[in-house]
Amino acid sequence: VWRVGYVFATFNMVLLSIGLSAGNPRRAGSWNLIVALLAFVVYFNLLNLSQAWVAGQRFSAGGVLLGVHGGVLAAALVLLFKRDRGAMPVFARAAA
Repeated sequence: VWRVGYVFATFNMVLLSIGLSAGNPRRAGSWNLIVALLAFVVYFNLLNLSQAWVAGQRFSAGGVLLGVHGGVLAAALVLLFKRDRGAMPVFARAAA
């Protein structure tokens, strides 16, 4: 789980970094950097916690991989979608 998890974590962190890098360069503020650092710390702690859960046989390896990495992948895809769409409402009508 640990070695396979690093591969998924690398891919997910790349997607998160692309999603969080969107911003106006003229705006003074580094909130995206703070959010990226917080996301890394939380994700790395979840990886360590999931390794302990699998070693202690509390959860299965597949469930942990799907839960932790799938959740981060979903969050990264939402960030990418918002970045590309400009945070439009999901159910907005298209102009006629």
